[in-house]
Amino acid sequence: MQILRELKKQFVVPSFAVLAGRSSYLCLLLLLCTVQLRADVTGSISGYVRDASGGVLPNATLTVTQTSTGYTRIATTDGSGQYSILALPPGNYRLAASMAGFENGAIDKIDLNVNDALKFGFVLKVGNVSQTVSVDASTSTTGNMAGIASLGTLSIRALAALRWRRTAAPRVREVVRNCEPG
Repeated sequence: MQILRELKKQFVVPSFAVLAGRSSYLCLLLLLCTVQLRADVTGSISGYVRDASGGVLPNATLTVTQTSTGYTRIATTDGSGQYSILALPPGNYRLAASMAGFENGAIDKIDLNVNDALKFGFVLKVGNVSQTVSVDASTSTTGNMAGIASLGTLSIRALAALRWRRTAAPRVREVVRNCEPG
């Protein structure tokens, strides 16, 4: 017994409690470092789908497609016409909304970046399913509407009067219906 006590004095043998205390600090340090390294590398798209009178359209189908890869996600609106498509990788997308008995709606050239939470609303008119209203979501650096070749001819005054925002897609369709070409 005496020999063991002498050995302990000469060679410091840490007790289990000391080892457990040190390892718990190490585990805590590793855990904190791991939390700091985790970053969100996705974006999301959400909004609503309504009919021309402003009524909500529950169970409308939304399809978002990444144009470069063909990656597709499908969502449906809830009872209040809201939809949310979360955890989308960054890229360029096309968002389409459809519902039986209504014209399809589409928004092209959506540029989704990391941590973006974009909002797009659709107003679907009663009509044939084969008809699609398409809007281009690309914007200029000044925030004005740009690249709307798919909507037909609009007057310069109508374009200048409408301040483009990413949530303005339904208003663009309304302006198109109310503007005369030229």
